[in-house]
Amino acid sequence: MSAESKVERIVTIVSCFIAAISLVAGAVQYSETRQRETKQPFLTRQLELYREVSNLTGALSTRAKGDSGFEEAHTRFWTLYYGELCLFEDREVAQAMVAYGNVLWDYTKTGKNHEVELQTLALKLNDACRYSLSKAWGVQLGELPKMKLDAENGN
Repeated sequence: MSAESKVERIVTIVSCFIAAISLVAGAVQYSETRQRETKQPFLTRQLELYREVSNLTGALSTRAKGDSGFEEAHTRFWTLYYGELCLFEDREVAQAMVAYGNVLWDYTKTGKNHEVELQTLALKLNDACRYSLSKAWGVQLGELPKMKLDAENGN
C-alpha cells in the first residue's frame, strides 16, 4: 500500500467520522428542541398559575375578611387549590399551598388574627414557586432574600 493510498484512506475515515459526529449532534439538538416545544404549553400554564396564586396569596395576606376583593380571592384560591393547580404544581409548591391553606382556613373559620403568618407563608409559597420555575425553565432565580422572609417573621 502506497503512502498516497494510506493518506486517502485516513482522510476517508476521518471524513466519515466527522460526518457521523455531525449527524449525532444534529439529532441530539433536534431532540432537545422538540422536547422544549412539547413542554412549552405545560410550562407556560404552570407559570400563569403560579403567578395567579402569588397574586391571590398576596391579596389574601394583606386584606381583612370583608375587605374589597377578599371573598373573590378566597374563592379563587380554593378553586385552584382543589382544581387545576394540582395538575401543574410540584411537591414543594403543593406543600407550601397546604401550609398556606391550613392557616387561611383557620383564619376564615375562627377569625383568629393570622396576618403575619399568612404573609410569611405567602412568601414561602412564592419562594417554592420561584424554585419550581427555576428548575422547569432552566434559569437561576435563586431564593427570595432571607432578610425579606425574616422581616415578615419580625426578626
